[in-house]
Amino acid sequence: MNSPAAALIYPDVMLPEQYFAPPRPAALSPERRLMLAVLEEAVLTLVKHRNRGSEHAGRLVRDAEHWITATDSRWPFAFANICAALHLDPDYVRKGLLALTRDPAGAQRSVALPFARRVAGRRHRVGLIHSHRKAAS
Repeated sequence: MNSPAAALIYPDVMLPEQYFAPPRPAALSPERRLMLAVLEEAVLTLVKHRNRGSEHAGRLVRDAEHWITATDSRWPFAFANICAALHLDPDYVRKGLLALTRDPAGAQRSVALPFARRVAGRRHRVGLIHSHRKAAS
């Protein structure tokens, strides 16, 4: 069996780390990243404006609540469609978001989102602040 063709054929060798490594998470498509940004904007609007007394802040919160509670899913960026695209349970997310504005005890409590920050530039995005950066800013 020492033919020249047999010398070209050899078994692949895989290390256990290669075989048992967890799958890498798939990157979000541009459409899903946009959907995530829409959802993040609604969350930030609720958190930022829920305790402000101005008419503008109240209108922003009402608009965000209306979008969250709407049941019409014909629009691609409807709340339920965004949750489905991001593999989130819309009822669970809706309940948590509405608790931010409708809980009487929560209205007095401030909610800080230390992980969220706005990044200005050609594109706007919400990113994570790492703990070593948080202390510096």
